[in-house]
Amino acid sequence: MVSMIEFHYRDGTSSKYFNQHTTICIFFQELENLGATTQLEELGDQTLPDGSKLPLPPVLLATLGTDPNKKTLLVYGHLDVQPASKV
Repeated sequence: MVSMIEFHYRDGTSSKYFNQHTTICIFFQELENLGATTQLEELGDQTLPDGSKLPLPPVLLATLGTDPNKKTLLVYGHLDVQPASKV
């Protein structure tokens, strides 16, 4: 699917949001490339201690296949943005 994605950022606020949103969009496209039906659902804003607001990353929903005779599998996870490794 997607090879390793590495971003560098200086703080834990707006640039981290940008990287999370970018990662979600990459997975969105990859799932569509596999034939999945995809959609993003916005969650609203987070209010930071200084009173400013930061949009929360959207939730990525995807469905692969529509055969009613097949069982449903729900995969719940998150695309966490972690500090880049120093490998």
